[in-house]
Amino acid sequence: WLVCLSVWLVYLSAWLVCLSVWLVYLSAWLVCLSVWLVYLSAWLVCLSVWLVCLSVWLVYLSVWLVYLSVWLVYLSVWLVCLSVCLVYLSAWLVCLSVCLVYLSAW
Repeated sequence: WLVCLSVWLVYLSAWLVCLSVWLVYLSAWLVCLSVWLVYLSAWLVCLSVWLVCLSVWLVYLSVWLVYLSVWLVYLSVWLVCLSVCLVYLSAWLVCLSVCLVYLSAW
């Protein structure tokens, strides 16, 4: 009877040792999972910050492009006005030349 009890106690001890090893393995796995989740959270925060920076940069670029477009329209209008003035001046100079030729012939 004592022999059976000792064998049973040895078996129970071995089972408890296996259970302890399994619990240590499970704890290590949970620690690794926690570290991985922290890493993933940090990566997601960095990605969010990067996306916010990209959005701000795109808004800045859009504003700059609108400003550039307005400036180009202003420059185009100015060049059209300058062209009209030069055409007017050329016509005036032609008229003046004709008048001078007419006066000198008279």
